[in-house]
Amino acid sequence: MKKHSKPTPKPGRKGASHRRGQPPTRRQTELQARDQLLHEAQPLMTQYDLRSDNQEEWTKFASQVMLDSTALYDEIEFRDMVFDPAEVIYTVTHQFSASVPPPEELDKLPQEERKDIVSEAYIHSAAEFVQPELVRVILDELVNCRKRLKREKRTDQLALAAATEMLLRSDSRPVIWGTCGILQKMLRHALEEAFAFEKAREEALKAAQIIQPDVTDVYDLEEGSPADLAFWEVVDKTPDLADYLDRQLELEDQEREMQHQLDGELAADLFDPEELHEFLTGLVEDLETHRVEPISDRPLMPSEESAANQALIERLPESIKATFAPERFEELIEALDEIIEKGDEADPKIQRAEKLSDVLADDSMPYWENPAFAQFIFNALVASVLEEADLFEDEDDEE
Repeated sequence: MKKHSKPTPKPGRKGASHRRGQPPTRRQTELQARDQLLHEAQPLMTQYDLRSDNQEEWTKFASQVMLDSTALYDEIEFRDMVFDPAEVIYTVTHQFSASVPPPEELDKLPQEERKDIVSEAYIHSAAEFVQPELVRVILDELVNCRKRLKREKRTDQLALAAATEMLLRSDSRPVIWGTCGILQKMLRHALEEAFAFEKAREEALKAAQIIQPDVTDVYDLEEGSPADLAFWEVVDKTPDLADYLDRQLELEDQEREMQHQLDGELAADLFDPEELHEFLTGLVEDLETHRVEPISDRPLMPSEESAANQALIERLPESIKATFAPERFEELIEALDEIIEKGDEADPKIQRAEKLSDVLADDSMPYWENPAFAQFIFNALVASVLEEADLFEDEDDEE
């Protein structure tokens, strides 16, 4: 077999500025990789008028590639990739709650508009998972996929993989990556797993309800009770369901901690420390008068409330009414709006402020009966109590 020697670059030859034996520079390597992607994607790119000044056609090309890249998920490099199902259903639920109208309102919209709204929610959900490690893995596997497709002479699929990689490398914004069909397929796959786990959880709850009819969620089960044992006996029959439920609890704990932190930061901007301390003192005295247990750091969620927290919730409106006059409540709303106006909309604290401002604008009920305001005050108090506890611990450590 005739051997072919590697051609020696000649002086002045384009793209061969380095001497023989010297490795190419990083810039040269990047240019070579880009040229290779353009060459492999060419069969797909020639279907569009991609002149440099034709932005509309470039947008059309990119949108179609991101949509068609869904087919790449079936390639061996990607078919086993999946997001954590508990994290996905948590993220999708929050995203839909924040950006998709309730079903009764959504159904009134034109079909195309409904489709766009839902699609945007899925895109932003996928974008939540775009982290450096995922970016690295996806790009590495696209390189591996292209090498295999080239060996197998699958020109059309190679062009799609090359175009997908080219677009992803050119724009690192999570929302752009969220449009990629590979990530969308990973999201949908994980969501299907989550739905299956939710169905299995419902079956486990039914087993518990036979023994304890008033059970509506796992939080209602007393550890070690017959209903609790019946629940977990059914759970254990579904592989990975226990891990799924544990991960959900972790996510809820993280959300609660974040909520306390954000509301604590907002409260520090809105209230004078003495004002909040006065409210807490008056509330504790009121609870003692009505023989209610002290504040716990459990969230104000109906399925998780203890009898003590339920009593606390019932007493909060009266304490709020007694402490915050209507004029003071209006001042709080104005201060909240000022924080939003001066803040960065990407800041989680500002996002929380916007959500709080929206619900406090509800004048269908007295502000002291607004559950969102009560939740905010409660979280602010918990954050304050926890902060004081941390300060005492720090002082003890110093001693």
